[in-house]
Amino acid sequence: MSRTVKLWPIHLKPRDDELLSSWLVRLARAHGMKVHTFCDVSWPKKQIWNRDIDRSLDDDILSVLAKKTGTLPERVSDVTLSAYEGRIFEVNIKGAGIQSWVMPVGVYHRIRKLYGQQCCPLCLKEDEEPYFRRKWRIAFITVCERHRCLLIDKCPQCGYPINFSRSKLDSETITFCVQCKFDIRECP
Repeated sequence: MSRTVKLWPIHLKPRDDELLSSWLVRLARAHGMKVHTFCDVSWPKKQIWNRDIDRSLDDDILSVLAKKTGTLPERVSDVTLSAYEGRIFEVNIKGAGIQSWVMPVGVYHRIRKLYGQQCCPLCLKEDEEPYFRRKWRIAFITVCERHRCLLIDKCPQCGYPINFSRSKLDSETITFCVQCKFDIRECP
């Protein structure tokens, strides 16, 4: 990395198998900002959250993430679902529309309307800082290989889709339902 590149004050690295949207939310929260504000400041005039960013992010955004967090560009690319190209699917995932084997989140006005974000409540409970995994967006992954439990795709209390990108700053973590405030780590 060039010594002239200024890192963000807090330059968290992506966790093992972390999903891009999860990493962005963690970065924003670490800077004390809402994720949409953080992205507006970091990428002025770019609409980031009006689509499924985990599969349709552009190279400019990935480049800024690499530079500002001091993360290797290859590692930054690994947090997107495009890292599965050639292994799970052959088509360019950055395109619009349905992608085979990728759970759709149904973004409409920056709100996820569909149940495409799955998670294991026990993994989230064990995390020092909870984060969402890439593999949880893959359609044929329905059971946590570690805990042998079914993944959930909605709040068990109110049925709202998991939408951690809209988590409130005053929430302890990104595991609280944005609709009813239930902590999904406590899912029975």
